[in-house]
Amino acid sequence: MSLDLTIFHQVDTIISSDTVRVFVQPQPPVIEYSSPAPYCEGDSLTLFSSYDDQFIWYQDSVPILSITDPMLDITEAGSYWVVYTSEDGCSAVSPVSTIVFNPYPQAVFTIANNLLSIYQPEQLPESYLIEWFVNGELIPDAQDFTYCIAESGEYRLQITDLTSGCTSFFQQEAAYNPAFPNCTTASTEQFEEPLRVYPNPMESEVNLSGKWNNTADLYIKLFAADGGIRRSMVLAPPPGQFSISMPVEDLPAGIYFLSVSDGTGVQIFKLIRK
Repeated sequence: MSLDLTIFHQVDTIISSDTVRVFVQPQPPVIEYSSPAPYCEGDSLTLFSSYDDQFIWYQDSVPILSITDPMLDITEAGSYWVVYTSEDGCSAVSPVSTIVFNPYPQAVFTIANNLLSIYQPEQLPESYLIEWFVNGELIPDAQDFTYCIAESGEYRLQITDLTSGCTSFFQQEAAYNPAFPNCTTASTEQFEEPLRVYPNPMESEVNLSGKWNNTADLYIKLFAADGGIRRSMVLAPPPGQFSISMPVEDLPAGIYFLSVSDGTGVQIFKLIRK
């Protein structure tokens, strides 16, 4: 391109001409991924630059001068981009690629009286899927914080973070204890009638009633889904019919577990608070 410059002066007129070169702006680099997001801790990821040379990788505004290969192996979370400079000195910048390695959800369970219970359920992600397996087979409809086993075997808990897609699991052998069928005490002779817990779902209160044949104390606890005790009482009912009410109107909506124990066995009732 030619450029003419004319300067007007009262005494003289100065005319100058020169040539200005305009170079083509290079296309911005494109970054491709070895696998699609999301990514979990420990995953391997490689970024690929669309340019083979004359570029620089950046991580969080710091140039990675040691890497001259168009492939960049990622081991740390961060923001990555590529700056390409043409032979004419023109630069183009790729869009920023923000890489996040999501943590795996904690998946551990304990065993007590044939009841498998997730350890520290309060640490579960906001959105999750719980699955229980026995001897490698998925147990249909078993998606709660607890699972009552009916046979010995290798049990596995698998938890998936539905937001990140990261899945972790924990498994161990569990031996069935016939003294606790359905995860309750076998000492049913202490009750002339089955215990009743109602209403379920509960609203302002929950009631427990039964017919007692013993002089021992009854230990009653209401657990939240995170394992925290929300109510606790000790009863010494005389033999015969008994009934108690437990206020729950101040408790938030969610899943709860009512534990009734005489010191030798325990019965657990799953409840829902509207």
